[in-house]
This record gives sequence, C-alpha cells and structure tokens, in this order.
Amino acid sequence: MTTIYEIPLTPRAQKMTLMMGNAQYTMHFRFNRITDTWILDVNDSADNGLVHGIPLVTGVDLFGQLRYLGIGGGVPMIVMTIAVGRSPDEIPTYENLGIDSHVYFKTLV
Repeated sequence: MTTIYEIPLTPRAQKMTLMMGNAQYTMHFRFNRITDTWILDVNDSADNGLVHGIPLVTGVDLFGQLRYLGIGGGVPMIVMTIAVGRSPDEIPTYENLGIDSHVYFKTLV
C-alpha cells in the first residue's frame, strides 16, 4: 500500500527529523534570498550530510536523481502549490511554504 505524507512546513527556516522508509533523516529547509528559492539539506540519523542544496522546485521528484543514496529506501519527494487561482507548478515563495506550497513524500510499500 502506498501512503502519501505531507511534511508540516511553515514559511520560515526550519529543521526537523522525519522517518522516511525505515530510516530517520534530519531535514533542513532554508530560503536562499539570492536565488529566491527554498533549499533542502538532508542528513542521516547521525547528522552526517547526505545531500545539500536541493532546490524545492515543483513537478519533479526531488530525490529522483539521488536514488543511489537510498534516502528513505527510494521514496519520492514532490513539491506542489495547492491554492485557488494558482498553478500547481508555481515555485514556493518565502511567504507561502506550507500554506499554498506543500512538500510530500510517499512510501513505496
């Protein structure tokens, strides 16, 4: 059975620990004002960096090109904008992450 989870985000820099697949990860979400983009860093349970600087773009699996790292056993992570009158492909802004723009991952069980 496939289950979709939303990562509970707010429009501010944040760090959280999540279980994805059978492993625990620390996710750092921060906003890069130069590129006007939210950025994701992923660390393992021992807080060792796995990947840094993933831009939160919509319409693609953020971990798709990183399958070799085995993050969450290969779970897909996607970003979508869900708001009346807005395109689902709009990139999250500083003000709307977790409000109009949401980040999801799904299990592959």
